[in-house]
Amino acid sequence: MSPQNNNTDTPSAAEPSSPAAFDIEALSPRQQRVVLVCDVVESVRWMEHDEDNAITRWSQFAAAVRSRIAPEHGGEVIKSTGDGLMMQFQAAPGAVAAANAMQKIASEGNQGYAPERQMHLRIGIHQTQARRDAHDLYGHGVNLAARITQLAGPGEIIVTPEVRDHLTDSLDGEIEDMGECYLKHLSEPQRVYRVGLSSEQHIPVLIKAKETLNLPCLAVIPFRCLDVGSPHDVLGDVLCGNMIAHLSKSKTIKVLSRLSTTPFKQHSWDAVLNGLNSHAQYIISGTYLVRSDIVQGDFELIDVAKQTVLHAGNFSAQISVFFQSNDLIATQLVSEAITALFSAESQAVICSPFPNLASYQLLLGSINLMYRSNREGFMRSKAMLDHLIERHPRSTSALVWRASWQILNSTRGLATDFKKES
Repeated sequence: MSPQNNNTDTPSAAEPSSPAAFDIEALSPRQQRVVLVCDVVESVRWMEHDEDNAITRWSQFAAAVRSRIAPEHGGEVIKSTGDGLMMQFQAAPGAVAAANAMQKIASEGNQGYAPERQMHLRIGIHQTQARRDAHDLYGHGVNLAARITQLAGPGEIIVTPEVRDHLTDSLDGEIEDMGECYLKHLSEPQRVYRVGLSSEQHIPVLIKAKETLNLPCLAVIPFRCLDVGSPHDVLGDVLCGNMIAHLSKSKTIKVLSRLSTTPFKQHSWDAVLNGLNSHAQYIISGTYLVRSDIVQGDFELIDVAKQTVLHAGNFSAQISVFFQSNDLIATQLVSEAITALFSAESQAVICSPFPNLASYQLLLGSINLMYRSNREGFMRSKAMLDHLIERHPRSTSALVWRASWQILNSTRGLATDFKKES
């Protein structure tokens, strides 16, 4: 007989051991630190094009930062991920100098690579009180450093006023005030500055998506018959298939297949949202009843993210219509849905604001110069608008005013190449 284990303090092999509790007292005291956060722009797409090469280049870059750049500028790498770094520095000028060095070796490493295989960095720097342990930094200011990094374009360095106050313009780099910027999960805007080398030119976004357009995606859920157990239940599947067939012919919208949406026919609305929210931005669903061979129903076009109804309508037709080669009901519903969808998409783009006050000021300045009689000022407004379009390609305001400039350039007789102007 084997001896029994009477030690009740020892967990059995089947019982999972509980994770060690986090000891906040083990953290270092709060102290002033300059926090630098760096990540790769569109890293998922960069990895997708050539994963092995991307991993190798990032590892070499991170090693160079850890062994050479950080020590040379009074810094330390706190942690590294597959596409990002967090560092701390003793002083703001050292952090900016290190950031410039990082951008330089990244740019040099891109030589000879196609645009989609190039590695572009964006960097944010903030000075704040923070605590740390052996693996990480903690504090609101650390989160802010990560947030402002998202404002940087490829090859750019963004800093907060706390860092700007310790920099000397031209000596530490050209400093551009970007104004007040709104950041995700922060109620108040944050003033930020862009810092670059004196000879540095703005680096355009070179990485292109495989698709030239980011097309909206639509899912059609088979319509549900309100008469449970009715022999006409199949009509909802027929209507769904006809609508998907119509939508699939459009070059301006993507539509999920019937195989993807049919399983959601009998599920709750919460289940539909949870199942499709990562695949489609919009959903069409509806219900119907059959009375004396007449099908009467209603439908909705729903914005998945906002969980709001963009359009609602109803329909009525004989059963035979649904089985005709040219289903007029499906055509009607698709037409209404696409009209409402494009209206919502257009409105979202039109209302898309500039991310900072400086861009609004630049737009107003360019409009003011555009209507001056001075030719030099007029040409300067074109350069300002082109700069805004490059920085904010999804904003229509700058595009509209740039078109106005083009018209004025012709009507004022300033155009030199009329064929090109037309």
